[in-house]
Amino acid sequence: MIEAAKGFRRLKAHKRLPSLRAALLAHQAECALGAGLDPVREAA
Repeated sequence: MIEAAKGFRRLKAHKRLPSLRAALLAHQAECALGAGLDPVREAA
């Protein structure tokens, strides 16, 4: 593991990951709620 760790890079925006996660969860919830509202959209 120590040898492999030498090849790892730190994610530059790691402090912003919680806001990314929140945005993705909000988008997922929006898509889940809107999925059954438009049957024509599902057919396309």
